[in-house]
Amino acid sequence: MDFQTPPPPNNLYFGILPVRTPNGVIFPKGKWTGWYFSEELKLASKYGYKINILKGYEFEKQSNVFNKYINYLYNIKSDKNINISIRSLSKLLLNSLLGRFGLSLYKNDTKLVDLENLNQILFTNSVYKSYTFNRELSIS
Repeated sequence: MDFQTPPPPNNLYFGILPVRTPNGVIFPKGKWTGWYFSEELKLASKYGYKINILKGYEFEKQSNVFNKYINYLYNIKSDKNINISIRSLSKLLLNSLLGRFGLSLYKNDTKLVDLENLNQILFTNSVYKSYTFNRELSIS
């Protein structure tokens, strides 16, 4: 997709659509090409981005995607006549699937920063709490 960003409002502009570069994640201005989820594009369009869709994928919603996999492994795990190694492996696979989908995507990160960097962190991250120690240091 090709993008063109709108003019920055009030000189305080952080882009909506991130781009990963070898130097880290940036929020570009101007024109660029990238891959994005439809909801991100709807939000960007709402804020004035001009979007030219070059290619896309359409997915159909499905339910019970893992039912066959889970039932297969559960039957192996429940069968008392199967080798204990195979039963243990099927139990491990079942628990790993549950553990993978039970993980939180968001991790807390505590940093001691100067106040100049604090503003950038507050604009670009979700901050749970921030404490200012003095005129120079803050912990977020």
